[in-house]
Amino acid sequence: MSNSTKPGGPRLRTLHEGARVYELVAEHAALARQIGGLQRQVGAQLQHSAQRIDTLETQLLQLRAQLLITRSSVLWGLGLGLAGRLASRAAAASAARPRASQSSWSQASQVICQTGCVGHAHPWLQDDGLCLRTGQACEQQDAGKQGA
Repeated sequence: MSNSTKPGGPRLRTLHEGARVYELVAEHAALARQIGGLQRQVGAQLQHSAQRIDTLETQLLQLRAQLLITRSSVLWGLGLGLAGRLASRAAAASAARPRASQSSWSQASQVICQTGCVGHAHPWLQDDGLCLRTGQACEQQDAGKQGA
């Protein structure tokens, strides 16, 4: 018998190694497709995140400007005329933006009130009990009276 016809001979090993190489190439191609899909997904997520960051930065700049105008008008004794016009303009602009839940807004308002007003001897509180920031009755002052 020749060496090539024996079980496990060189010819059989070559066929077996060729099949293994084909399996590895097929596995590599499948993995490359999966990696490509993941790269597309991550790219789309990064693009969405970048757009969201741009939107949030724009909103932050607008809120800082609104705060600056409100504080300046109050400190210069101009009242809320300018600040009120700005607030109405901001309300009209926010109608075009997606709305957060009402509870989120009320929670944020409470935090702003606690840190900016209650924590600093009520600088936004007018003599008649109205808040300069919101134009409504001070909720924190009412809560303090009820707790006493």
